[in-house]
Amino acid sequence: MKQIISLLQVMFLSILVCFAASSVKSVKANNSYRVLNRIEGMVWSPYRQPVSDVYVELQTENYSTISRVRTNSSGRFSFTVTRQGNYNVKVLASGTNYLDALEPVEIVTMTSTASDNVYLDIYLKFDKRKVDSGVSGITEAVFVQEVPEEARKLYKSGVKSLSENDNKGFDEIERALKIFPDYYEALNTIGREYVQRKEYRKSLPYLIKSIETNQRSFSSFYALAYACYQLNHRREALEAARAATILQPNSINAQLLYGTLLRVDGS
Repeated sequence: MKQIISLLQVMFLSILVCFAASSVKSVKANNSYRVLNRIEGMVWSPYRQPVSDVYVELQTENYSTISRVRTNSSGRFSFTVTRQGNYNVKVLASGTNYLDALEPVEIVTMTSTASDNVYLDIYLKFDKRKVDSGVSGITEAVFVQEVPEEARKLYKSGVKSLSENDNKGFDEIERALKIFPDYYEALNTIGREYVQRKEYRKSLPYLIKSIETNQRSFSSFYALAYACYQLNHRREALEAARAATILQPNSINAQLLYGTLLRVDGS
């Protein structure tokens, strides 16, 4: 754990819509069956990186909010609806350098017992007002690497598998890391995925290596802070949370975690 402390101290400073073949999904109510349709997908940054921990809303065609969820560590979201018709999926990008995104979705059920599954890839765009003005509070600093093509393909396949709750995604990302051990996106994704699954101890080596590779990774610092907090490594959690708030001062979650750790620490 001393390694974590010293490391942290040094490091402060398109739309694709497809209909998937599936079994009929329904619930019984009042002796009749109500079909369950699913709208799911992933949110991506302009650099094709999964965007985690942002709100996504499901809206009616008249823009009234039905429900709201946060993307997980793989940038994935999911909604369930019972009626066919037109909907909107809106990504709320406040506190980031991105613009909100709105995508229309149509649910079509061919029979009274058939369900419909719709998948969306939502690619966010930069808010030029924030980028050009140098406003702090970025979601992630731009980080460019020359990644071997074989490793890149394995990583993308792994992310897709994890978004579908298929654990073979871990193996695919591990294979990508064997080809390119300093692959930042792979390290960051697998570390955050372990945190999402509450396997905090497993996440530590990946998140530490991710930060070694990219010292301005807000998402890795935040995930490391949360993992250390859950493991009761309070000093390391406090240092990582502080770094996260420096990198993204507008993040409500980072400020809340940092404030919680300061209170626990008696500050």
